[in-house]
Amino acid sequence: MQSAALDYAGAGIRVNALVPGTTDTELVRNLSPIGGLPDDAYQVAMRQWAKSNVPGLGRLATPEEIAAFALTLAAPEHRYLTGAQPSTVGRPRTRDQRDRAVSRRTRDSFSGLRTA
Repeated sequence: MQSAALDYAGAGIRVNALVPGTTDTELVRNLSPIGGLPDDAYQVAMRQWAKSNVPGLGRLATPEEIAAFALTLAAPEHRYLTGAQPSTVGRPRTRDQRDRAVSRRTRDSFSGLRTA
């Protein structure tokens, strides 16, 4: 991503990568072992999971929050921003956490959740 940012900067093209944390989407629900629960029970379980697994805000991001951040990155007010990988995980990240794949962390953290 940073190589692409350098390659295209001279043409006025900005390249950034948005790194979202676990977001409340159908994909997350489908990958979760509790995804088959009724909506109310699923929401309660996910809120509890997020309190333990998303230090900081203690909740999942909404798709609307991620979209708003993407629009902010693309805004003309940030025309000098290129080669960045801003994260929207609801908390500060350590270097080790930045090095792990988001999908793997999400899958691994769901492994402890089971339906009754």
